[in-house]
Parts: sequence; structure tokens; C-alpha cells
Amino acid sequence: MAKPKKYYVDDVKLKEELAKSYEQNKLTVEAINMFLKMVDGATKRFTYKFEEDREDCMQSAMEQILTKWKKFDMERDKPFAYFASMIHCAFSCHYKTAIQTKGFKGIDGDDVEIEKIDKEGNKITRIKKIKHFPQTVSISDELNDII
Repeated sequence: MAKPKKYYVDDVKLKEELAKSYEQNKLTVEAINMFLKMVDGATKRFTYKFEEDREDCMQSAMEQILTKWKKFDMERDKPFAYFASMIHCAFSCHYKTAIQTKGFKGIDGDDVEIEKIDKEGNKITRIKKIKHFPQTVSISDELNDII
């Protein structure tokens, strides 16, 4: 007899927390923690060139959950499957729109290769050097503004 799989988020507990959330008209802390575990577990399936890209995708997925959690139908749907598919769609949508930006062919160090199309329809490629200037900030001025 095969052992049942252990999931990091229990479907029954998630449904109970969502029922509590509907009564309060806001997500409970336990439901948010379950969603965070789901998002974190989903990011382990994908690879990212930069850590910031992974964090951006996680943020996009949590934003989708927090704005659309009330659309979940308690009678028909299974919460884990519903929100897992929402997370997957948020990852792919964010990756296509934000990470694969249009106009950039590649970034290597400080050189950025940019493609543009001129008025005649010819493709122009140029390499632009990005200069990094250190920012100097006076801490005392910022503290005076806060105080």
C-alpha cells in the first residue's frame, strides 16, 4: 500500500482558514502563512538568473492571491489546486511581461545591447555603457526632515 503524500499545505486546513477569512472579511495570519509556503514551494520548481527575479515573481504571485482570494468558491473548488494554478499563472505572466523586457537583447556586466528600428525599418543595434555614480546622501539632512 502506497503512503499518502505529505504536502506542505493541508487542503482541509486551508479551506478552514479561508472560511474564517470570509467571516472576518480579511485573510487570517495562518492563511497568509499557508499562501507564503505555497508560493515558496512553487519557486523551487523554476530557475532564475538573478535572485531579484525570483523575489519579483513571488511578490507578483502574493499580490494576485491577496487581491483575488474572495473569488474562491467554497462549495466547488479545492483551495490548494485553485491557488496553486493562480500562483503558476502569476509567475508566468510576470516573467513574460517584466523579466523578458522588450528591446533588450542581453545584459552583460555594464554593457547593454539595445535594438531599435529606425524610420526606414532597419534594425539598429548599439552598445551602451552604463555609468554608475556613487550617491552621497547627507544623513543629518534626512533625519532633520523626519524629526
